[in-house]
Amino acid sequence: MSKSYSTSTIISHEWDFGDGTPVETTPNPVHTYTAAGTYDIRLIVNDDIGCVDTLLSPDKIVTLSFPDFTVDETYFCEGGQAEFTNTTPDSKYLNFLWDYGDGGTDAVPDTTHNFLNYGIHDVSLTAIDTNACNFTKVYPGLISVLKNPTCAFSTDTLNGDCPPVPITFIDSSIGSVECWFWWFGDSQASIIQNPYHIYTYSDTFDVQLAVRDSFGCKDTLLKPKYIRVSGPHGTFDFSPDTGCYPFAVNFNAKVVDTDYMIWGLGDGTVDFFEDVQSGDSLSHEYSYSGTFSPSLILKDLNECVFIIPQKKYLVVEKITASFSNPDDALCTLDSVTFNEAVNSLLFVNLLWDFGDSLTDSISNPMHYYSNYGSYLVRLTISNNFDSACTITVIDTIDLIRPPVINVKPSGSSGCIPLTIDLQYSSVSTNNPVSSWEWIFSDNTTDTGKVVYHTFQNAGTDTVHVISYYKDGFCSKDTFIVINGLGWPQADFSYNPREPSIQDAAIQFLDQSVSAERWQWDFGTGDTSNAKDPEYIYPNNGTYKVRLIVFSNEVCADTVIRDVYISPSDLIEVPNVFSPNADGRNDVLYLINIGIAELLDFRIYNYWGELLFETTDMKEGWDGTYKGKAQASATYVYYITVQPTHSEKPMFMKGNFTLIR
Repeated sequence: MSKSYSTSTIISHEWDFGDGTPVETTPNPVHTYTAAGTYDIRLIVNDDIGCVDTLLSPDKIVTLSFPDFTVDETYFCEGGQAEFTNTTPDSKYLNFLWDYGDGGTDAVPDTTHNFLNYGIHDVSLTAIDTNACNFTKVYPGLISVLKNPTCAFSTDTLNGDCPPVPITFIDSSIGSVECWFWWFGDSQASIIQNPYHIYTYSDTFDVQLAVRDSFGCKDTLLKPKYIRVSGPHGTFDFSPDTGCYPFAVNFNAKVVDTDYMIWGLGDGTVDFFEDVQSGDSLSHEYSYSGTFSPSLILKDLNECVFIIPQKKYLVVEKITASFSNPDDALCTLDSVTFNEAVNSLLFVNLLWDFGDSLTDSISNPMHYYSNYGSYLVRLTISNNFDSACTITVIDTIDLIRPPVINVKPSGSSGCIPLTIDLQYSSVSTNNPVSSWEWIFSDNTTDTGKVVYHTFQNAGTDTVHVISYYKDGFCSKDTFIVINGLGWPQADFSYNPREPSIQDAAIQFLDQSVSAERWQWDFGTGDTSNAKDPEYIYPNNGTYKVRLIVFSNEVCADTVIRDVYISPSDLIEVPNVFSPNADGRNDVLYLINIGIAELLDFRIYNYWGELLFETTDMKEGWDGTYKGKAQASATYVYYITVQPTHSEKPMFMKGNFTLIR
């Protein structure tokens, strides 16, 4: 509602309700909010002379929410707790009031409540806005609280004159109890309904019973100093409780209603005291090791006896120890494993002194000695309870220095079969060699000081020499290497196979096996060291060509072959002929130089057709085939002859031109 005024006439109103709706222009509008929240309301007025005024009304709260809530538990025993969660929309603008139906209330948004009274309870939540408007949400019978059982018990007696005292406990709890938990005050317990319990020592005892019914509801009843058992009782202790013999221990006792004390010290010693003040403390020395269980028996004038329960043991230690290693004497610098044997009732500490200024504290250590010699090894064993519990054992270990071995072969390499003599010698001031053994790779052996052995195989051969010293207890291995050199196999070939003086350049080809170096002698006084040399002979004739090959600097092989250089080609074929009946060069004849025999002479045309064949050196081709003159062209010939200087036939191939 607008209450604006002016000395002039107000002509317009503009209402802004802060919720994004269009501006209202009526003086007194009615506006409906569709959502809860806080809104700023603004009014602007104008008069007829152009004056403007604005009024802002901030933080107007509008609420339209209805309360609601959830709960985590609705069914539990007396004293159970429920947690309530407020789910009311826009709850930050509201105040709340909880009613738990058991007389309890609360005024916070979220809450927890303990229900102490059994029964069914209605729970309600009331929401109140700033305008004092309120709404209430009620859940009838929401919470069901079960009645707890009522714990009660009695006994057939409450007092006993002297332990052991048997007592029967009688449960009288109310409710559907199905579980019982008894504590009798003497560290003993029971889960049966009516237990029978025996008290074994005198004292005053608290008794407690806890019960649980079929719904899980519980109750507990504690009766302090409920049971009294008369007679002597007390406790005792001793210190120290661990040490090495001879071991003095102090005993102290606190006793009540006691007239006599009997100490049993566990080692066969028994002390009896009629004067309690004299017997409540004593000292005793144990003279041998073991685990002892001291005891104290109390007695009163009524002959009631109480044996104080034993709670701990007394340990009197005596350490015995020894150690060993695989060998008291070692032949090489190597790792040595020491194994201790310790007899002790308690955990012990180890300290090894290996005699070379190095120590260790582990069990069964492995130690490496870097020098030969004799070492005094000490093992000290101790514990953490008594400095008197310490023992040291000592042993000696010898690392025997080996002799200097010298094996001198007459040679280290040579061509197989290679015979070498081997001489043995040794140098030692303390540990002389008593015997030795030669072992060869061919599985033969020898024991001489000088031995001869023939190595049959090419390659590296290792000789193993075993030297025995320290009366055969130690041995030393020596190895020498012999290199057996294999023989090469010399061989060669050459091209052309039928050389003539017209083509005297010969390519020699090495075909040797295992050759590493070559020496050629061409039979003319000329030589070469190349593997595959080429050589031009100056004259025809037969030459002895020698090849020496080396597989190393020592082993060599030689091959010698005759090489025949003919004075010229053994046979020639004209390259042109003209069968034109002019009486000149009309027939193609072979030109014979030193031929022993013509084996075959054939002529083919371009298409491979055989036109002429003869074995007669005097017969030539007239350029016809089956009586028909052949055309001018190039033709191919094949000739096989038996030379005079060779046992092998010689084959020739070429071409010529026919011109008409």
